[in-house]
Amino acid sequence: MLNIQSVKEIETLCAKIASRNNISFHDAFECLSEEQQAIYDEYMTRQYKNKLNNMFGADWIKKASPVMLYNVSLKNYKKHIYTL
Repeated sequence: MLNIQSVKEIETLCAKIASRNNISFHDAFECLSEEQQAIYDEYMTRQYKNKLNNMFGADWIKKASPVMLYNVSLKNYKKHIYTL
């Protein structure tokens, strides 16, 4: 089950791993268990979908061109988020 506290704990854990080992957040994320990664991925997916719905409206995906869909794809979003 997804909850904000779990997400905050995962972010805190990644930050600690990254600072102790002098590695990036993305590398620290790779050190987490599959379950922790899945929880965080689910949260980020929901956040991204909400952001797109707020920007373009609830039916934006029906109106979007293939180029736009590629540019706002979840893969590109995760790549951006996990390299912060």
